[in-house]
Amino acid sequence: MRVLVALSLTLALFATSCDAISTHARWRVDALRHRSIQRRLGDGDDESTRATTGAHERWFAEQRLDHFDNALNATWSQRYFVNDAYANGAARGAPVFVCVGGEGPALTMDVAATGGAHCAIALALAKKHRGLFLALEHRFYGKSQPTGDLSVKSLRYLSSAQALEDLVTFVRFAAKTYGLEIEPRSDGKRYSKVLAFGGSYPGMLAAWVRVKFPHVFHAAVASSAPVRAEVDMRGYYDVVGDALREKDVGGSDACYAAVENAFSVRLNEALRTSSGRRDLEKQFNVCGDETL
Repeated sequence: MRVLVALSLTLALFATSCDAISTHARWRVDALRHRSIQRRLGDGDDESTRATTGAHERWFAEQRLDHFDNALNATWSQRYFVNDAYANGAARGAPVFVCVGGEGPALTMDVAATGGAHCAIALALAKKHRGLFLALEHRFYGKSQPTGDLSVKSLRYLSSAQALEDLVTFVRFAAKTYGLEIEPRSDGKRYSKVLAFGGSYPGMLAAWVRVKFPHVFHAAVASSAPVRAEVDMRGYYDVVGDALREKDVGGSDACYAAVENAFSVRLNEALRTSSGRRDLEKQFNVCGDETL
């Protein structure tokens, strides 16, 4: 329970003491990076028009609600985005670039048209290698709502294990939809190799899906992905500390000091006494009464 309180306090401090580190600033930096990537990989002839005309929002209507309960046959519609402009007319065995959705802002059509801040590398490589680009929205994020609510009963279906099964089920559906063979052939002929891309939590999914389903996913690019998560991940804390000080996105030493003070002084002092713990329970509405 202490971890939950600590996380809540961190979010509160981000919204007050450290509001200079804004979402706008972070996405501005990411946008500059993805434009730089596109320039390095080259543009070609009228690529912006081609990308836009090839970008579509689609729905996979037969995703399973629970991949591990064979007695439950319930399905739901999962949103995905596709850009097939570059693969049109490509030779047999065109590669498939899958951008894995995660816990960030909901995906929009931009992800298939420009790559956005999340999928620029995958889309640029699809353009360069005349491949098919796909971006799958994570269950319970954006418009991909398996049950239509976020109740505790429904959220039992929200897990990385379910998300991995979503990915492989979706890719097999996409292969059938777009007429691709994605698994090695016994006759040695070319097949479409599938590559997963993701960063942070989606990067973890990209790496894990490659390990768990190597016969479907040929490779994965996992950026900043903590695939070996630990309860007390000091390395992660160091990275967060550096980000809080990063002036390019509005950080400062004062912001770092405010968060450090919250953990080392305010939070620790509150947890030492019964009245302090009661105050934390009331302030963050966690765990009910007298559970810290």
